[in-house]
Amino acid sequence: MLIETMPAVLAWSDPGEILDRVHASYIELLCDALGALLKQAEAEAPEAYARLQAELDGASDAAFMRVLQAPETSYRLIWRREGIDERAGFVADALRVEAALAGGHGNRDRQSGWTALGDIGFGADAARRDNPRLACGVPFDVMSPHAAAVDLAGPSALAPRRPFTGPELALVVAKLDEAFAGICGAGDVFRDFVTRFNMVLIAQIDKDDEDLFTSGSTGQYIGRSFITNPHMAIVRPIDLAEAMVHEGIHALLYMQERRVAWVHWPELFDPAKARVASPWTGSILGARPFLQACFVWYGLLHFWAAALGTGAFCPDQVRGRMLIALKGFLAGPLEQRIEDFRDGVDGTVLTAVREMQDRILRSWPAG
Repeated sequence: MLIETMPAVLAWSDPGEILDRVHASYIELLCDALGALLKQAEAEAPEAYARLQAELDGASDAAFMRVLQAPETSYRLIWRREGIDERAGFVADALRVEAALAGGHGNRDRQSGWTALGDIGFGADAARRDNPRLACGVPFDVMSPHAAAVDLAGPSALAPRRPFTGPELALVVAKLDEAFAGICGAGDVFRDFVTRFNMVLIAQIDKDDEDLFTSGSTGQYIGRSFITNPHMAIVRPIDLAEAMVHEGIHALLYMQERRVAWVHWPELFDPAKARVASPWTGSILGARPFLQACFVWYGLLHFWAAALGTGAFCPDQVRGRMLIALKGFLAGPLEQRIEDFRDGVDGTVLTAVREMQDRILRSWPAG
């Protein structure tokens, strides 16, 4: 399961081998799911199968990996909620667009479409449309249909959103690049981590609250990290750096959870049940999000400790972020917050949570 290694991995001393194993296992899972998709399509949708197989046969290794790991693809491969024609067609279309970008046969019919990552697309006139490029190399998406479909919650979650103006978007890119420079300054391990586990970064303006900065991710779209309203003046590069590390840790944990379930009771999968108050934010969380939060805040605390030691960001700002990450571990035993349903949680997860809190209490006994 490898969850037992997370107290060491998320202290960032030497996590490379474990991160490699988690990522490789996830790629294996996706390849198996793609094989199952092909088998089903061959039996139930021969035309879709033939088109998908033809695109796979012509795809480069780089194009194949971009499509396979894209959150929009993994959603269709793992969750399988759409019909076989849609799922097979999505993967085939994504490979076709990748071929077009490489100058191959994929755009000879001048069809419109976007990459599975949403970073580049072709309009109805076959003209290429590029999202801005980030210095970190993480695919960035503000204008594809994938970005527009991200559920931001609230009454206008999927309503049309105001696009960023040119100056707003330039400011967002500049702040993200500065955030990444700070991440690199904290250590190569953080640079490598955020570029590996944030498969795509989506930025949108939240129609319901244009003054609120948030970040988020979901286990249905593993590696899709989104931020809202990053153009606001109050959003600092340090906030964006935290978002990239924060959501990257979630992606790592989602990959693990696809292999071995963290919880076993059906009600623990329902965010409206088994609710827990977060000692970090005060928010009311479901059981699984609370367990993930324990790992995320632990990893963030150690990230900020490294950043403070290297001067990667303003020291006063870093100390502020450290205090927020630390306070939840000093607010009493984390296990007590899930006492009523602990029998439904995998024991390895609980052991790891206990070890993380014990490590922090030994390192920061006085807070």
